Amino acid sequence: MAPGSASREGEVEGTDDQHVVYVYSKAGSVDVKYITTDGKVLEDVTSVKENAPVGEDYTTEKKSFDGYKFKRMGEFSADATGQVEEGTKHVVYVYAKTGNVDVKYVDTEGKELPGGELTPVKTDEEVGTEYRTTQKTFDGYHFVKMDNASAPAAGVVTAKDQHVIYVYEKDTTPVQPKGNVDVVYVAEDGKVLEPQSDVAKDAELGTVYSTEQKEFKGYTFSHMGQYSASPTGTVEEGTKHVIYVYSKNPELKKGSVDVKYIAKDGKVLEDVTKVKDNAPVGEVYTTEEKSFDGYHFVGMDKTSDSANGKVTEGDKHVVYVYEKDVTPEVKKGSVDVKYVTTDGKVLEDVTKVKDNAPVGEVYTTEEKSFDGYHFVGMDKTSDSANGKVTEGDKYVVYVYEKDVTPEVKKGSVDVKYVTTDGKVLEDVTKVKDNAPVGEVYTTEEKSFDGYHFVGMDKTSDSANGKVTEGDKYVVYVYEKDVTPEVKKGSVDVKYVTTDGKVLEDVTKVKDNAPVGEVYTTEEKSFDGYHFVGMDKTSDSANGKVTEGDKYVVYVYEKDVTPEVKKGSVDVKYVTTDGKVLEDVTKVKDNAPVGEAYTTEEKSFDGYHFVGMDKTSDSANGKVTEGDKHVVYVYEKNPETPTPEVKKGSVDVKYVTTDGKVLEDVTKVKDNVPVGESYTTEEKSFDGYHFVGMDKTSDSANGKVTEGDKHIVYVYEKDPEVPTTPVEKKGSVYVKYVDENGNELPGGEKTTVVKDGKVGSYYFTTEKDFDGYTFSHMAEGSSDPTGKVVEGDQQVVYVYTKNNTPQPEPNKPEVPTTPETPAVPQEEKTTTDTPVKTSTSKVTVNKAAVLPQTGDKKENNSSVMGLVSLGLAGLLGLGIKRKEEKDNH
Repeated sequence: MAPGSASREGEVEGTDDQHVVYVYSKAGSVDVKYITTDGKVLEDVTSVKENAPVGEDYTTEKKSFDGYKFKRMGEFSADATGQVEEGTKHVVYVYAKTGNVDVKYVDTEGKELPGGELTPVKTDEEVGTEYRTTQKTFDGYHFVKMDNASAPAAGVVTAKDQHVIYVYEKDTTPVQPKGNVDVVYVAEDGKVLEPQSDVAKDAELGTVYSTEQKEFKGYTFSHMGQYSASPTGTVEEGTKHVIYVYSKNPELKKGSVDVKYIAKDGKVLEDVTKVKDNAPVGEVYTTEEKSFDGYHFVGMDKTSDSANGKVTEGDKHVVYVYEKDVTPEVKKGSVDVKYVTTDGKVLEDVTKVKDNAPVGEVYTTEEKSFDGYHFVGMDKTSDSANGKVTEGDKYVVYVYEKDVTPEVKKGSVDVKYVTTDGKVLEDVTKVKDNAPVGEVYTTEEKSFDGYHFVGMDKTSDSANGKVTEGDKYVVYVYEKDVTPEVKKGSVDVKYVTTDGKVLEDVTKVKDNAPVGEVYTTEEKSFDGYHFVGMDKTSDSANGKVTEGDKYVVYVYEKDVTPEVKKGSVDVKYVTTDGKVLEDVTKVKDNAPVGEAYTTEEKSFDGYHFVGMDKTSDSANGKVTEGDKHVVYVYEKNPETPTPEVKKGSVDVKYVTTDGKVLEDVTKVKDNVPVGESYTTEEKSFDGYHFVGMDKTSDSANGKVTEGDKHIVYVYEKDPEVPTTPVEKKGSVYVKYVDENGNELPGGEKTTVVKDGKVGSYYFTTEKDFDGYTFSHMAEGSSDPTGKVVEGDQQVVYVYTKNNTPQPEPNKPEVPTTPETPAVPQEEKTTTDTPVKTSTSKVTVNKAAVLPQTGDKKENNSSVMGLVSLGLAGLLGLGIKRKEEKDNH
């Protein structure tokens, strides 16, 4: 329920209205599933949040599955934790298969040798991870072979557990050291392509051996195993394992995507349509939200796949969900904007931004520039500068402050150069002398024969920076040179292919050059090849010479020319009854797949656009293999009677505060259609300055309404500038009396402003007194809210005694302090006209002085606060007066 809402159930209490307010928010769903890298589902889709409010937090967790290890989140997965959004989020955890490898050392009878017990090599490691075991030495035994049931001594982890078993024979006579070499061919996914075989068995040390890279259907050689011996070489004591690793050629996996449109009550608005049928995995697909008469889109079904994405193996089903429309009551509201200063001066008066516009319609206002003032913020009572229309009125108020020229502070900066033992290499030099604070300065490190720079002195200011108030001292410190021993090194570069072919042989980049000298090499281009990286044995492509030799090796791979797929796109425009408004037009003809295309909605006399045909492809998208057909559908316009055109007029005139006409009435719009825009402008008149719009004036800019609008700009005579400026002062007092002029208890005369600046604002407010009801302002009373004038002003509220007890009116509590502000609806043009709303004889003397603009800082609260609270008072006062008028 909304804050302040009454309970949904209960009893009526008292005479006041009670309001039950239901608050609805947008909703969304979140689900999670767990799959393997090869698409196997470990745990099916589970709902985490279903139809939950947008913004509500959700969490999911990483789980454990026997034989699998978490690897990553799915390519299109939502975040594991986050917030609900409109529609459905799918969280996908991806796991890789794991396996185990262990090793043991046994004699020819299968018994474990002391120290050769079963030992884990890899535990729950991802399939395809390389492993290596080594032959050990046992006193009194010598290695003879791998056990017939043994896994390779070195290879890759598979999903099936592997056991490596070394077999040893007891020594009988001294054995001449021998060596072994074996070779195995494995895939990156752990599959053994060719079992381990001997290349050299009990061979003499130094015997040359060689192996070869083989071809296997469905696989391509990738690299030598991490723990592999060289493919060619010589036998050494112990066993060498040569491991060739192959990558599986990508299998062209296929998938399909379809889309359908349904209502929340299960009604099918548009049946299943194939978006992709048996298409390659990874191919991009898109679907679109459509329009259906009497329904509005509310989100994707919780079982739906993503509306746009890539084809995956198997089937994807995209489901759009719609809800039946309910015609809402159209609520209206208004928005206006004005620009004021912190001391209450109006820089630009109220302008209507939206007038009786539908709730939800977007409005914007803008910060403006005014000479001599700078923007400081929105008034605390102000509505948002940009937003949407709400029911009722919104008031946007920009506040500005008078510019003040800051005092310019100064500072100096000097620099000197000294040695670590105090010798001055270059004496103090002025870099900046009495320069403005904030001005940038720079110094530089210099060279001195026989010395080298070692750093800034610990007392030094920054070498470069900005001037600060006072003095800055920059001190560079140098140390006497010591001639070092010069070390040397070399760098060469070569370019090879992944299969060992030399594209460009070794080139010397640096030969016996000093250590530290910079060298660079570059990636080159070779026809039919593309660069894939540096060789794992390569030194850095760019760097510095080090002692000894460096070898830079660039590696390239042979190019594979991809097949270019093509497609076409055409568009046509038809009516709901099948009439062709514009025939088929080719948008793309035999264009490459993936090339972007666009079409556009067109206008046809007597018809209006209603949507895309249900068989139509997307209006905008990318070319796919085959043909796409875009079909726009139009409906015949209904015949409508010609509405009566309402008319209105607008005129403008320019007057002074004392009634003088500066420029007579001018017609801005004369008998023109309602809704037509009009503008007027503030003009300049010698000897006068603009003070605001007349209180009876319509908006300076707006739209024509039925009847007449009268716009009145008001000007005030410029004050004569005295040779010696004298600040005029005035005071304002308030009191509360009965109809006989007697002060009410607690309503005695109170000072509102004492010796205030003429032209500054003052504020008073009506109070509550037991047994009395406010009647009117006393004859001759100053206005409840206005500007200070020279001399004294009295604000007098008159109350009548209640004849019978009356119920307390249902209205907001009003603070009783005299300073509670209520900003005047306009600057008063005169202050000497009595308010005659009663036959009471209570009168107050009042000085006939025109108000002037100015500041007032003597009040307890800031003028900014008074203006802000005054705006709130203005709203309240306007509503109250309207209620009183309606009740009469």
